[in-house]
Order: sequence, then structure tokens, then C-alpha cells
Amino acid sequence: MSSQFVGLMDLPAVPVFHGIQLFSIAFVVLAFTSRLFFRGRTLGKALPTPGGLPWAGPVWAVEASNIYTTFKAWSEKFGKLYEVKLFGQNLIIISDPAIAKEILAKKAKTVSDRPALALVKGSKDSGKYLPFLGNNDHLTRQRRFGVLINNYTHQANYHGRMLPEATRFAHQLLTKSDSPFMLVDQVCGRLSCRMAFGTPAPRAAISRSAHNFMQNLSPGGQITNVLTFLRHLPSWINSDKHNESMRVDIEDRVWYGSYDKAKAAYENGTLRASYAKYYFDQREKTGLSEHEALHGIAMMATVSILTLIAPLQRWIVVMAQHPEWQEAVQKELDEVLHGRMADYDDSPKLPTLRATILESVRWASPVPTGIPHRLEEDMEYNGYHLSKNSNVLACDWSMCRSNEYYKDAETFNPSRYLDPDSPAYKEPLTEFPKLQNHSVFGWGRRTCIGQDYAAIQMLVVCAAIMYAFNISPPTDPKTGQKTKLNLQELLSTPNVIPIMEPIDIDFTPRSDAHAQRLQEAYRSSQIQDAEQEEDECL
Repeated sequence: MSSQFVGLMDLPAVPVFHGIQLFSIAFVVLAFTSRLFFRGRTLGKALPTPGGLPWAGPVWAVEASNIYTTFKAWSEKFGKLYEVKLFGQNLIIISDPAIAKEILAKKAKTVSDRPALALVKGSKDSGKYLPFLGNNDHLTRQRRFGVLINNYTHQANYHGRMLPEATRFAHQLLTKSDSPFMLVDQVCGRLSCRMAFGTPAPRAAISRSAHNFMQNLSPGGQITNVLTFLRHLPSWINSDKHNESMRVDIEDRVWYGSYDKAKAAYENGTLRASYAKYYFDQREKTGLSEHEALHGIAMMATVSILTLIAPLQRWIVVMAQHPEWQEAVQKELDEVLHGRMADYDDSPKLPTLRATILESVRWASPVPTGIPHRLEEDMEYNGYHLSKNSNVLACDWSMCRSNEYYKDAETFNPSRYLDPDSPAYKEPLTEFPKLQNHSVFGWGRRTCIGQDYAAIQMLVVCAAIMYAFNISPPTDPKTGQKTKLNLQELLSTPNVIPIMEPIDIDFTPRSDAHAQRLQEAYRSSQIQDAEQEEDECL
């Protein structure tokens, strides 16, 4: 042909099978683009957001050590449900308990997963770390086991261990054997190890392992948890990975060593009542392999140390600044118990003490950001689209500091639970106020299974303190005046559960008579002082 243009009839014919392929490809492309185009219409509008840089998000507004205060500030500007992109992760922040219940509890089927921890290998699927397992069979089996052993110890009145350990703790405060917050670490660790393995012996090693674990799992604890792509670098470049490998090696030696010693004690008939003994007695009922049970028992010990240190620290700091509530609790103890120390079964008679504990948890949440849930499917809520694979956080700090639910929420005021005219008041006072079912314990399928244990330990240990002591902030050596404690500064830590650094709270005996009675209670407490803690990795 002389024309420089080629006519359609001059083009080579397209084989039929190529035409079908092209049509199929075009159909798939059209379907995909249509889904993207119409997704917002079918599943709702986009959530409000503070915006920010691509991928990184509003990094200039975020401080890792107190990100929960940023979340609260954003909730006041963008609403009770909003999303924010931070370092490649899409976060959906809930700041209202009613919304948290609707999404995390009522729709738990699609939002009970956990995001993988960047630095902690196998966090979701190894079956090792119960609170961080994915929504899988490991979670089902480990939660069932956790419920069994917690119910067992609760029904057995915690094997009579609460009061003796609380008495020992108060006696150590009296003799000043260590700093107060170090003693808080000890009493929480000793009780956790007694419940898990029947002995306080591995307390020091498991406590150190727990603190290291918390740092490596927290988003702001290590840089790899923020810049998650760093996990792909070899450990000789990324020191976080090297340190995590060492942490796991130590953790395994501690966990397996503690378990093996408990098993040996069981076989020779000397193992005391504990989670381990329950498993050995009821192995077939639990349905767990020995490997699974070991991880379940050791993880319960590990996590309960951290989750009990935090609220006990907060209660001490808050009460040190409120002598009027110390007097109210001491009056209640004196009138009800007539000079003896409180035990777990005295709880119905101590509503004032319970009110101070509940209010301290509300006012200074031990888990201020909440633990993230991962959306496994796209979801629509109240006209908004919630994207699959987003991490959903019920920000406990925002919910507990909401004036909609708590009048004058920024003020520490336990009377809100004791005054019949208060919206937070509930009856009967033999049951309420109570710590159980508080939002700090989580939502839906991921609620904490150790709530009764936490509530009883807090009650017995706090009662032991108020039985014997007046507590106050440390004295400034330069001025001779009491130091005003800044809770926000004390809680400035990037960890999911902020543990305060040691501070010198003053514990002064209420009187010589109270000090004498405490010493007598300690001598008759039948505490097994012969059981020495092993201060090395097992």
C-alpha cells in the first residue's frame, strides 16, 4: 500500500483466545477500579483525621512517651472516632466506651486479632504470648486454659497467699529494706510466681524478663517497633534484633527452668497449689501439650507482674497527695476490722478503700493507650468506613478523662462512687465500687482474664499499707518542704504499660502501736521466708 497509514483491515487478525484474555483482563481491571471507586459509598465515608505527611503522618505532634495525651487532644478536635496514619500504620482511635463496646465487643468476630509485633518474632502465632496472640486457635486454647487456672485459684481463695505476702511487704516498708517502688516490684513478682509455680523463688529473674519484654513489645520502646521495615535488616546492623534474640534466650531459660523445677517438685510431692500443679493434676482436662502449658503458665506470671505494678504505683502516688482520703480509708479499716489486717473476704465491708483503688485506675490509667486490635475485614460503623488491617485502639486515657462520663473528670475524687447523687454511684456498696469490668481490662474477646486476681491483690496490699502507714511525697532536702509530684512526668515512658521510675515516697508508721502490731502480724503470718529468691537466671 502506498499510503503511509495502515488501515484497520490491514492489521493482523487477533486470535480468538487473545481476545478472550484481553476481555478478561479488562473486566478484572474494571471490577477492581470500580471497587475502589465505590468502596467509600458502600462502606461509608472516611473517618476524620489530623492528616500529616505521607506514610509518616503528623509526626511533629507525637511524643512517644505520652502519646495518649495526644490521642485525647485529637479526640477533642476530631471526635470520638477518628483515624491517623503513623509510620505506615493506620490507627483508628476510639475515645468513647459506648463506641468501644459497639465495635470491639459486639463486632468481636472481625476485630479480635492483634497486629504482629515488629521486634517480637512469632508474637501472633507461636502460642507463647497470650495477650498478643492473633485471633487463632492458639488464642482459643490459651484463653481457655487461663480461665481455668484463674477460676481455680479464685475459688481456692488464692491459696491463702495474699495476706501473708501483703504483710511481708508492709513489714519491709517498715524496716526500709529497699526503696518503696522496688518493694512494689517484689510483692507483685512474689505473688505472681507463687500463683504460677508455687514458690517465689524465680521472682527476680521473671521480673527482669517481664520488664525487658515490655520494652521490646512497646511501639515506642525500640526504634524497630516504629520503623518496622528495620526488622528486615540483619542483627549485626540492627542492634534491636540482636538484643531481642538475647532477651528470648534468657526468657526461655527462666521459663523452662521454673517449669522444670515445678515439675520435679510435683513428682516428689512437694509442689504447692499453683497453676503448674493444676495443670499436672488436670492435664487431660486442659487439652494442652506440655509446651503450650509451660508458655501459658509462664506468660501469666510475666504479664501479671507488669499489670499489677502499674496500678499499685499509681495508687500510692495519688494517695500520697490526698491525706484526706488516707484518713477516710484508715477510719473504715479501724471501724470494720478492729485492729486486724484486711484479707480478700473483707472486700464487701471496704467500699471506701475500693473507691480509692477504682478512682486511681480511672484517673491515671495503667494502660492509657489501650492494647491494639486488628481489623480483619472492612467494617462500616455509623456511616464511617473502617479499613481492613487497621489497628484499633480504645484510648483508656481519653475515656477515663471524659466529662461526659465522669463529672469534673480531671479531679481525683473517689466520692463519685460513694455519693448516691453521683452518676457513677452503684449499689449495693458490698459489691460496688469494683475494679472488675473496668475499661482498663480491655474489650470483647481480648478482655483480661485475671481481673479478680488484680482486684483482690490491690485490695489486700493497699489495705496493708493503710493499716500501718501514713504516706506522703518525698521531702525536698533543700527546702524541707514536701515535693509536689507531677504525675504526667512520672508516667512519661514509651511503654504500653508505663512503669514509673523509683521515687522516695515517705511511709511513716501511723503510731508506735501500729508498728508493733505490724511486726506481730508479720511474725505470725506463716510466710515461708526459707524460700529464698533466686537472683540469677535459672
